Amino acid sequence: MASSSDEDFGADSDYKRPRTPTRRLPARTAKQKIPVRTTRASACNYRESSDDDSDGSASDADSSADQTLSVEANGGKRKRAASSSQDVRRSKRTLRSAGSPRTPQRPRKRNSPVKKKTPTNNSATRTAAIQSRDVCSLAGDWATLPYLVWRTIFDEIAAPLRDLSAREEVKSEASRTLLASARASKILAEPALTALYQTPPLTPLSTHQLLHTLMTPPESTMFNYRPKIEVLRIEVEQTLSRKNMGTYLNLKELLQYLPRLKHIDLYTALDAKPWRQLDQSVRWKYSPELFNALQSMPPMGNPELTDEGLTYLPLESWSWSARLIPSAWSMDEIRSIHSAPSFQFLRKITFVNFQVPSVTSKIKDPIAIAAMDNPVIQDFASTITLLPKLEHLVLEASTVANGSLLEQLPRNLKHFELINCWDVEAEHMVDFLRDRGHSLKSIVLNHCQSLSLQFLPILGTACPDLEEIHVNTKYFRHHEFYNDDQPFWDVFLEPEQIPTWPTKLRCIDMQHLQFNEAYRAAHIFCKSLETSAHRLPHLRKLAIDIKLKCNLNVRTKLRNYWTPRLQTIFKRPLVVPTSVADASRLAKQLEQQAVLEPGRRKSLKACSTPMRRSVRIAEIISSPDVTQDEASATSGREARRLGNESYDADGESDDELSAEVYTDPTKNSPVQRLCNIVEIQLDNSRVVEEQFAMVDFRGGPESEEEEEDPDWNGRDEDFDD
Repeated sequence: MASSSDEDFGADSDYKRPRTPTRRLPARTAKQKIPVRTTRASACNYRESSDDDSDGSASDADSSADQTLSVEANGGKRKRAASSSQDVRRSKRTLRSAGSPRTPQRPRKRNSPVKKKTPTNNSATRTAAIQSRDVCSLAGDWATLPYLVWRTIFDEIAAPLRDLSAREEVKSEASRTLLASARASKILAEPALTALYQTPPLTPLSTHQLLHTLMTPPESTMFNYRPKIEVLRIEVEQTLSRKNMGTYLNLKELLQYLPRLKHIDLYTALDAKPWRQLDQSVRWKYSPELFNALQSMPPMGNPELTDEGLTYLPLESWSWSARLIPSAWSMDEIRSIHSAPSFQFLRKITFVNFQVPSVTSKIKDPIAIAAMDNPVIQDFASTITLLPKLEHLVLEASTVANGSLLEQLPRNLKHFELINCWDVEAEHMVDFLRDRGHSLKSIVLNHCQSLSLQFLPILGTACPDLEEIHVNTKYFRHHEFYNDDQPFWDVFLEPEQIPTWPTKLRCIDMQHLQFNEAYRAAHIFCKSLETSAHRLPHLRKLAIDIKLKCNLNVRTKLRNYWTPRLQTIFKRPLVVPTSVADASRLAKQLEQQAVLEPGRRKSLKACSTPMRRSVRIAEIISSPDVTQDEASATSGREARRLGNESYDADGESDDELSAEVYTDPTKNSPVQRLCNIVEIQLDNSRVVEEQFAMVDFRGGPESEEEEEDPDWNGRDEDFDD
């Protein structure tokens, strides 16, 4: 039965029955007013009735189908977007013609409760919000940057892949970043993959995948991956000794696809610290086929071009492990390999776990031990001298490294590393540096149990070109359940032995210096850095970690005196330039300040002239931990060291005794202030093999917040808006 309203209004009437209220069209839509201020919700949802009438012929199904759900990258907030660009322009024009002034957003009261949005259960919205936060947006015209700029950026990201000491999670993060960058844009693909493939992070599975990729013809791939690989590091026990994907990895087949390979490191985890499994053997060994493959490489890494002739692979670095050498081999086989063309361009070589025969024998006669070990040491030294271009020598966990070997090493070495070699003493290093240290640019002495710092007094004169010195006196136990990690030296550094530092030093990194009760020697050690500050214009990193086992009062005075003092002397002040011109001008000023003569720098006036003997003694007396009795003994030793036997501490003139002494760690100090890194630590903490930090107790790479609350989109609307 029709109602009265239907009878009163005919078919030609302008009246239209309101449609049934829905979620998208509430019943009070007709009463919607122009918003007072423009907000994100009003700009997206508000439309005048004229717009609705113009589209009235469209059905509800059509309008709902045209609208899409968009998720903002910065907030993850759901919005209803207009169905077309025409609707967007119409809505903007309507808002612009409204003429209502914008009112500022009302600030929230300080004590008012925070309103939290109820979490949504829509999995699609939650997934879109998580994906939107992973999108990287770059401002500016980044697409026009040249290839070399992107290559430099990605090389910095890939730095952990080339660092042997980097943590595995750091390497995994670097690999994921490079892969994500390569997939983000075609412009970033080649520089990101070039940085990744230069030192590919290989696992048992990825090595087979890499071989499959290299076997694919370059014409069918986006890039030619073969010449991108320059460094190859393979863990032999997991990758070469075991089957993966049903087969063993053919290392010879892998090498023939790498025409630009320069560095090969075949290692085993048993050779890593703490070096307590040196006697354990592994299944995989070096084979003649491996070295024959290095001498018969196809041109351009293409096995199809073997008809044009074979060539050799000029290596720049190689690593030998004694446990990987077959038992039937002798030093003659290693000498023949070093004489091959592939090894004639070798610049760096590493020897790991090479022991002398007397280690396993029960002979105690020193003469018999020397007669047994000297021929082996001579053969070992002859294999090193066969490398004409060798510049970098690394000896690790080897008893063959002793004073006799150091006397037979080449004289043109530029980089020398001793790692966990417990037969090298300070006297051996003194003779080595005096005879062969004039060309050294870097020295690394880590975990050598018999080596003290008594070679530092001749360092400045014996190594004039030295740029880096790294020392770590943390020792490792030879047996897991025995405390045999105590040092073999008697005196770490005598107070009379004042260190000298080369003028070209750029890095001084000395960790876990076990001065123990020799706190006066520690004071003289720090004093040598202070007096040499004006002679170290190239120094950019100073990291000193001193361990003392002395009275708390003495240790506190030393720490409070030297930590701020060395920071003041060497730390570069933080200057933030306001423009590029200011930055270039500041850099020029710093360079000019570094090359100025010490006498022309006002800040170096206190130490521009050589210090007299009486001034040094006065400074020792004024040190925060030395008593008068110790000072008298020190002055006597200082006199004997200088050859003045008639010296009397009480015979100083008044003007010499009135020389200025340093009492305040921040006053009257020489100024270098060019170091970007200055880390001074002085405590009595116990030196242990494994020192845990906060990063060791963190979770995985996934965010902890997402694990606790997966519905949270990472933003707080009340604070982030």
